[in-house]
Amino acid sequence: MKEMETSTSELMGWINDPLALLVFSIVFSTLLLNYLARKIFDRLEAKVKKSETVWDDAFLHSIRRPVAWLIWVMGISWAAEIVSSRDVSGLAEIIEPVRYIAVVGLIALFLTRFIREVELALIREGSDVTTVTAVGKLLRISVLITASLTILQTLGINISGILAFGGIGGIAVGFAAKDL
Repeated sequence: MKEMETSTSELMGWINDPLALLVFSIVFSTLLLNYLARKIFDRLEAKVKKSETVWDDAFLHSIRRPVAWLIWVMGISWAAEIVSSRDVSGLAEIIEPVRYIAVVGLIALFLTRFIREVELALIREGSDVTTVTAVGKLLRISVLITASLTILQTLGINISGILAFGGIGGIAVGFAAKDL
């Protein structure tokens, strides 16, 4: 019985704590915003199906999931910032880099999905499969390399050596391919 009284008093302590209420409201707002975004995307999808262009279909299909994840990443990271303001554990130092890495990763996810959707749509329309596939792969690799370098820079790794090596490698490949 005494354990139940202790847990009830702890629960009342959490309910009366303004920090806990703020964290709860942020998580609830994140849930609500995610629901509203899903409904907006459903309505947009109905309108996009009526158009004949490739770009709006590809954009809508590729942005849907990254936006939902972005809403959750931002909401959870804001709640974690509030919790870390009271805590001295070291959580505060990693929230900002993790959020930045997540946002860069979600942008890269959106761009790679968008490139893939446009690639598939152009192939369906009758474009040259080899050319479209090659350009799509090059664009996706460019996005992934750029995102990786950005993430490495965020983690504190100096990427100037990697960029210099890439430049020298590019010159070597250019000289090797000049006869082609």
